[in-house]
Amino acid sequence: MSQELLESRWDETKEALLEGLEGQKRNAMGVILENTRKNLSEVATAGSTGAGNIGALNRVILPVIRRVMPTVIANEIVGVQPMTGPVGQIHTLRVRYAEANNATGTANDVLAGDEALSPFKIATAYSGDGTAGSGDTASAKEGTGGRKIAVQILKQAVEAKTRKLQARWTFEAAQDAQSQHGIDVEAEIMAALAQEITAEIDQEILASLRALAATEFTYNQATVSGTATFVGDEHAALAVLINRTANLIAQRTRRGAGNW
Repeated sequence: MSQELLESRWDETKEALLEGLEGQKRNAMGVILENTRKNLSEVATAGSTGAGNIGALNRVILPVIRRVMPTVIANEIVGVQPMTGPVGQIHTLRVRYAEANNATGTANDVLAGDEALSPFKIATAYSGDGTAGSGDTASAKEGTGGRKIAVQILKQAVEAKTRKLQARWTFEAAQDAQSQHGIDVEAEIMAALAQEITAEIDQEILASLRALAATEFTYNQATVSGTATFVGDEHAALAVLINRTANLIAQRTRRGAGNW
């Protein structure tokens, strides 16, 4: 029966697993299900080692994938590109400056190849007043098209890696749990596996984003208003610090403020 799900009834099985999903989540889930079907079919071919376990795996792995992939935090905070094979490429779009500005010897000079709108370039300090300034003449500007930008598509090779997680139970234990406590052991174990896999993926994504943001501050009430005499002052100072840090993350990533 489980092998039939991957062959004659695959379209019905896939549609049932995709029910309730829309947009990018549905597209990504569809690719992942096709990858799983292909891998299980290859492993279950005649003469392969351990093919007898594939029948039981089919009933477990598909519900686990359905529980995990639509709920991982990656769908909400980063771009997701499902792979169609064990090796693939990730493509990203970058906008960069095509030429350098008038060099002044300072750290804020824009150089050709720098990423456009970089937070390290736009946070430039200015001083002086308008009395010493002078406007550019029309003859000097009409012959130029202004500053140039360049669009670059980067690609990064990625390779699928193996992660292992196992669970074991006996039919006797499952029957005892069902008869005495009304518990479906298989469903409970699948839910636990899905939760563990989801947590591992989420933690890895968040750790990578935290390293990318490279933003951290140390909370110290004494540097804000001295020794606090009211707990509300401490809460207010902490809230302001969290808001500043979140906004700095938004400047660095240009995707959104920190929210966790």
